Amino acid sequence: MTIREILADKGDKITCVDPETQVGDAVTLMIKQDISSVLVLRDGKLAGLVTLREILRGLHRLGPKLTGVAVAEIMTAQPVTGRPDDSVHQLRTVMTENHVTHLPILDNNRLVGIISFQDVARSAMKEAVPLGSVLRSHKRES
Repeated sequence: MTIREILADKGDKITCVDPETQVGDAVTLMIKQDISSVLVLRDGKLAGLVTLREILRGLHRLGPKLTGVAVAEIMTAQPVTGRPDDSVHQLRTVMTENHVTHLPILDNNRLVGIISFQDVARSAMKEAVPLGSVLRSHKRES
């Protein structure tokens, strides 16, 4: 399975903010959309990524002031990215080696989506053949 296939299943919705968006507003957006990351775009190009990890680090560093600062102050600038034609295996390797839970996907430097570890797990479950159906089919053949 490729990243392109996961993105097709997931849909084309990408949630983005600009670098000046206050962290509090980004968190509100994440809560309303039930997501765990937002991409940060500057002039239509990927500038960074804010996940729950960056928010927690920002909270540790800034305390209650966090909600009023720009996401540019806490985002991961130039995050590790993937390509639509990468395999799920490549994606898992990149995410694991770089200790990231979200990977923006670029096609010729154009943002086309974001994949989370949850998306990877969902794709693995979709590809897995339920053991019960394998056993039933084997029993019928015997």
